[in-house]
Amino acid sequence: AFLFPNYCTYYCLFTQQALGHQYNVRLTLDMTSDRRCILNWTGAQSYCRTYYEDLSTITSQEEQDMLIQLSGGNQIFQWIGLYSHIQHTRNWLWSDGNSVSFTDWDKGQPNNVNGSQYCVATINKWNDYYCNYLFENQSNAFFLCVNIWAALCKSSQIMT
Repeated sequence: AFLFPNYCTYYCLFTQQALGHQYNVRLTLDMTSDRRCILNWTGAQSYCRTYYEDLSTITSQEEQDMLIQLSGGNQIFQWIGLYSHIQHTRNWLWSDGNSVSFTDWDKGQPNNVNGSQYCVATINKWNDYYCNYLFENQSNAFFLCVNIWAALCKSSQIMT
């Protein structure tokens, strides 16, 4: 099981009502210099399942637009709950087990580089990535959890 140690702190930045859902933005701060709070897709899924319900499910253009609005329209890398369960057939599913009824792929995506990109992040549009990819070189790297409301979680490093 993935554990979330005490040196990671989580706090709410703001709340916005939209589309009948409450969106909380949560900032994840790594209080050490070792980047253990920057998570790959599986780590983000484990975090969401531990503290919320699961990684997010985006079911409409309205929900996708809301996420872009929450990011201020900036190019922000955000893990979402979409993955290819059977890698060779590219059968996309949501982390909660639901089938996909809406997509918002970027141009040329999904491209499945080297035949091993099975997880999805959104950078205003959806892109497939290696599930073990860490956005550690990105200043804006998030993952999206959902419970009763959606939480936008940022991973960043604080040097001590």
